[in-house]
Amino acid sequence: MVKRNSQIAIAIFMMLGGVSCTRETLESPTPQKTSQIVVEKKVEILPVESAGIEVWEGFPSDGKKHVARRLKEIDKLAPANSGVLFLGDSITELAPLDVLFPEVETINYGVSWDVTDGVLLRTSQIWKNKPDRLFIKIGTNDLYFGHDSQHIAENIGLIVDQTYWHLPQTEIFVLSILPRGVGLANEVKAANAAIEDMLQYKDVKYLDIYHGFDDGNGVMITEYSDDSLHLNEAGYARYAQLISDCVTTGCKPPVKKETY
Repeated sequence: MVKRNSQIAIAIFMMLGGVSCTRETLESPTPQKTSQIVVEKKVEILPVESAGIEVWEGFPSDGKKHVARRLKEIDKLAPANSGVLFLGDSITELAPLDVLFPEVETINYGVSWDVTDGVLLRTSQIWKNKPDRLFIKIGTNDLYFGHDSQHIAENIGLIVDQTYWHLPQTEIFVLSILPRGVGLANEVKAANAAIEDMLQYKDVKYLDIYHGFDDGNGVMITEYSDDSLHLNEAGYARYAQLISDCVTTGCKPPVKKETY
């Protein structure tokens, strides 16, 4: 692990260039117009004491075992009264956050296999903390399980609404789903469009980092992933480069628009 973290740190040192993570900075130079989604799902704000921590029933047996074990690990963490909390799936769980963002205290609530439904079943773990900023990156596994873009967007909207209710002083950031292989290119684009439409009405910052990993055809750049899903060392260095300003300062102040 020490060797891996050192390699990542070197890669980050070589790549970091002060790129801002404002929505304007990270968007495509010619963004496609997306249709507005009308969401009819009623937002139910759950009290902390009734939220519970459960494992989504849709996972296969291996996934359930890992998720259950990981949720127990997270539940043992002491509540954080500051810092930056990262919520997500395997891309978050496997991220060496202390190496990627050494300037701030980071808390890793990533769970491999997780989906938006799974996050909704463990939100009470988030609410016990009082982080300065919360970064949510979830949804790619939903596509694997056949969930459509509106399902993903509605669930992320619920996660944001419930978290904002319990943690009104926390800045919330939602990251776009990253490109995958060619077989899911259209699904990823549709999901990101739905998520962005959903969040335009909420007090949250949407960070479109998709275009920082897109090879131009909606596919993950091979340099950043060995399986078109999980990030390798170069991928995590790129990830840190794209969001470091938001992690450390909350995307303030904004800088001029850049394209990739």
